[in-house]
Amino acid sequence: MAQDNDVVVISDLRSWHHPAKAVFTKYSVRLKKVELLHDRKCPVFYADFPWDPQTSPKSNAHRLSKFESDLLLANGKNDCAIQDDQDRIRIEIKWNSLSKKPEENIVSIRP
Repeated sequence: MAQDNDVVVISDLRSWHHPAKAVFTKYSVRLKKVELLHDRKCPVFYADFPWDPQTSPKSNAHRLSKFESDLLLANGKNDCAIQDDQDRIRIEIKWNSLSKKPEENIVSIRP
């Protein structure tokens, strides 16, 4: 585990124990590292998807939605983000307490 100012980087995922790790395994999404920001509640998960999270087929959209819900629940309904450098996207996920569903914002990232 490395620390850079207010960011803690977890790259040794074998020794990292958190319920979110099982969600990545369940959906066959490869988790590469985790960054914990200053509040330690809003992690950024760096991952590679085996399926394209941006495509419109219902199966991918449905799978992404279930993945996001499971990930938020595993993270105690705290906000988080998933960054996929391969597809150059960052998916920011927040829990909407009124609808009791996740809200996503997909942002393109520059190389």
